[in-house]
Amino acid sequence: MFSPDYFWRYSRQIVLHDVGVEGQEKLKDGSVAIIGLGGLGSQVAMSLAASGVGHMRLVDFDVVSTPDLHRQLIYSERDVGYAKAEAAANRISNINRDVRVEPRCEYVSEENARDLVGDVDLVIDCTDSFQAKYTINRVCAKLKKPLIFGSAIEYYGNVATFEPWGDVCLECLYPELSDEDYPSCAVAGVLPQCVQVVGSIQSAEAVRYILGSPTLLNTLLFVDLKNYALDRLNIAQNPSCPHRANKPLSTPRVWEPTEVCSRNGRRQLLMVLESKPNVDEVYERWVRLGDAERRGRLAVEVRKPDGVYTYTAAGAILGEVDTRIDAKTAKQIITQLATTASQT
Repeated sequence: MFSPDYFWRYSRQIVLHDVGVEGQEKLKDGSVAIIGLGGLGSQVAMSLAASGVGHMRLVDFDVVSTPDLHRQLIYSERDVGYAKAEAAANRISNINRDVRVEPRCEYVSEENARDLVGDVDLVIDCTDSFQAKYTINRVCAKLKKPLIFGSAIEYYGNVATFEPWGDVCLECLYPELSDEDYPSCAVAGVLPQCVQVVGSIQSAEAVRYILGSPTLLNTLLFVDLKNYALDRLNIAQNPSCPHRANKPLSTPRVWEPTEVCSRNGRRQLLMVLESKPNVDEVYERWVRLGDAERRGRLAVEVRKPDGVYTYTAAGAILGEVDTRIDAKTAKQIITQLATTASQT
């Protein structure tokens, strides 16, 4: 039975016919993994925390950057440079201290996906990479975890719910797409309100799934905020689904320096270290290279004349350099930093 204070806090949703005391108990006992803490994930996390979902695992390898702030409302200016998982967890704890929040600074891969989702009730995909989405889809199929998919770009977004161990999965809808063939929000842009609407729909669908009445199972909801339109499309089983055919996933070459975006005079690079050295150790090694600073528990930043580089507990080095530095030189710099970070 709820305490009077708990009942009072959630009274406006408990009164809803589809929720009630029994439904609020389900939310309190529910556990979700939110993978990707950008525009969608930050909205989903705040909404589910406010709704009283009891356990939230927050997964992201990245750090907060200034261009994130216009749409990722979970963060503030003081969070810039900090690991998103840590900054988001801190904010969630301030929103609702009753939520058990678990920050996981991880780069999603086939090697760690099972660990990230294996013990939760529901997985919410808020990533911006097709390769990550496919990896999440397949592990959810293996472990029989329901999956709520979301994406947003420009003025448009999609939401769908899958039980991917059944007849229909994400790869039935979007088979064998490549990140290189589609623009990112850094290139195409994204309306802040678009990610907030799409993320709100994902969180509403998560609540409905936990309560036992999902609306978008095997259904794609297309959100058009340019024309204020919503359309629904039933998703059928795809006989050419790569997952059903057991086609191997292509592996992004993030173990090598990879340019992920160049825009507005800045070149952004990513490299993931297989060794995942401790953040404290990397700080001790990088402090000799320049103006190094700890950024919370999960990140360390070093500033050099050619750019800013951040190492996170995910084993990821993120570089932001001036485009006047050519790509080859930028990759050499990040490789040198990786070598220093991995020294024993």
